[in-house]
Amino acid sequence: MIMINMPGGAIESVKEKDLLWMRKALPDERKDAVMLNLGQIQRFSIESLDDLRQKFADAGVHLADFTPPAGKLVIIVNAENVGEVKPANPIFVHDNAHAVLHFSPRVMLAVRETVAEAKAKIAAARPRAKPVARARARPHRDVA
Repeated sequence: MIMINMPGGAIESVKEKDLLWMRKALPDERKDAVMLNLGQIQRFSIESLDDLRQKFADAGVHLADFTPPAGKLVIIVNAENVGEVKPANPIFVHDNAHAVLHFSPRVMLAVRETVAEAKAKIAAARPRAKPVARARARPHRDVA
């Protein structure tokens, strides 16, 4: 669990795996805060984006930086929660979006990166799988 400092002095514990993405809050959301998307809910923290990045990284969360289709924000994504990366459909998303990160059938994030760039960022952030040790063949014993 990660302790997050919320506005008004509240402190909330968040499960590391629940983070989908975080970014600096937009001016119409909350001034001087960071928005954390936790799937079904959004939370706002008064901590800096760099401090939150460090907290999640220290807890073993594999993070990757992405660019929104418009603006100059940095969106920090939990790479482990991205299930699929698909090409952006300009009918549904901003013209500058080139890929869509799918976290679940109903939660997606459009990004400026291409599908190949997005997949490369996610792969680089995820831990390398340890090779599976081959089981040694057991000698055959005749049973009489």
